[in-house]
Formats: sequence, C-alpha cells, structure tokens
Amino acid sequence: MSNFFAIYYQPYYDNVNECYKNILTLDKIPNGPLKFYVIKIKNNLLSPFQTYNNICNTNYCNNNCIYALINIQYNYKNLYLNKKFCNNIMTPNEIDILYDFLINNNYAIETQITNINFNNPNLKNTNKNLINYVSYYNQKPNITYIR
Repeated sequence: MSNFFAIYYQPYYDNVNECYKNILTLDKIPNGPLKFYVIKIKNNLLSPFQTYNNICNTNYCNNNCIYALINIQYNYKNLYLNKKFCNNIMTPNEIDILYDFLINNNYAIETQITNINFNNPNLKNTNKNLINYVSYYNQKPNITYIR
C-alpha cells in the first residue's frame, strides 16, 4: 500500500516575524513518519496589513489553511509544546534535509509523474509551485533510477 502526495513551495507571509518567505507545503497529510512534521497553518494573505492567529481551528480551515512542513531536524513534540512553528517552517533551502528524511523512511520520489505534471499549465495558475510527487511504502520500495 502506498500513500501519494505532492510537495510544493509557495510564498507565505510570516506575520510573527513580519517577512515574506517561500515555505514547503503538502497537498495533504501523508502516511508514515513525515506526518509528525506537518502542521496546518492559516494561508495568510500576502499583505503585511492583515494579521491574525497562525494556528488554525479545524472548523475554519477548509479553504484558508495549508499543510506546512516543520523542520525535521527539530523535535516535533517540543515544537508543539512551545508553539514555535513560524521560525521552524521548512523552506526550499532545506530540501536536501527533506530528501534525506524521505529516502531513509520508505518514501519514493515519483520522478516520472512529477515530470508529466511539471509543465502542466493548469498547475501554473496558483501560488504553489510543484517540487515532487512522493509515495510512502510500508516497506523499503524497489527503486530504479532513470537518468
């Protein structure tokens, strides 16, 4: 059994630190150990003039929230206790850390499917930019790398 999900990067206004940054997001919460590093946050408007709470209420978040990745080098239990999410949301500069985690935890990067959709014009109409599609396997997947 596998779980299929997408990894994106997208602009985000961090109203705690009052800055814009690109962050890594997912289209859904994945199976496997990566799920412990996914938080649901409000998809802030890209304007410094609006401020509101970053942590989402489940009932409110249907269309206004995104699944962001927190840095996997930190202990996620401490992050939830301290609620220091904003400074620990992963950015595209940390993609190598994410790939290392994925490869060592039974995830497979679906390069063929990613390549099919990478130039899809329907995916270009959003603020999200596709990085990869990924599958999770309960056991180590047989991977054939194509150059």
